[in-house]
Amino acid sequence: MLKVASFEGGYDRNFSYLIWCSETGTAAIVDTATSPEPIEQSVREQGQNLMFILLTHTHGDHLAYLEEWIKRYPRLEVVGHQRPVRKDLPAYRGVPEGTDFELGHCRLSLIETPGHYPDCVCWYSREGRLLFTGDTVFVGRTGRTLSSMSSTRELYHSVYGRILILPPETTIYPGHDYGPTPTITIGELKKGSAFFRCADEREFAEVMAQFEMNR
Repeated sequence: MLKVASFEGGYDRNFSYLIWCSETGTAAIVDTATSPEPIEQSVREQGQNLMFILLTHTHGDHLAYLEEWIKRYPRLEVVGHQRPVRKDLPAYRGVPEGTDFELGHCRLSLIETPGHYPDCVCWYSREGRLLFTGDTVFVGRTGRTLSSMSSTRELYHSVYGRILILPPETTIYPGHDYGPTPTITIGELKKGSAFFRCADEREFAEVMAQFEMNR
């Protein structure tokens, strides 16, 4: 069974997640966005075997402590999008979409979700019904698309064509603590937010534009 521990901090209420196989203790960090010390303490206390860093995308706030982790654990492998925007990532391995990534006896699938950034991915545990969404989906809304490398159209297709089709009981673990709760299920997202009830791409773009106007 896949276990999850959440750690908040970083640049802007970022989340990092420590995930591990309960049977083998094999562990990974999802996004190196928060200070290593609390995560490292948890790893030591539970005797976990930390082997991987899984990235949701290569924005700087999600990589803030990447080099520090590599210095502390030189054998860590960094895994993410097969064509990352950043080309200078240490110990990096790109994974094709749909690849089943093994973490002990647990499996996660990489789902490409461009829009907020070209190399955005989500990590999905089919057995555990868990989805690590980075900045693609937060509790209550999607990520923003204001930068030159963002695309509202791509984000719409990522959200509606790849995320909302997953089982409604799937729990989303986002990259920032922007909502009233740290996590939310896909079923709850659909019921509680206009971002996830759009009839088509045009309506989604209107919801996004209205959100930005009211910030």
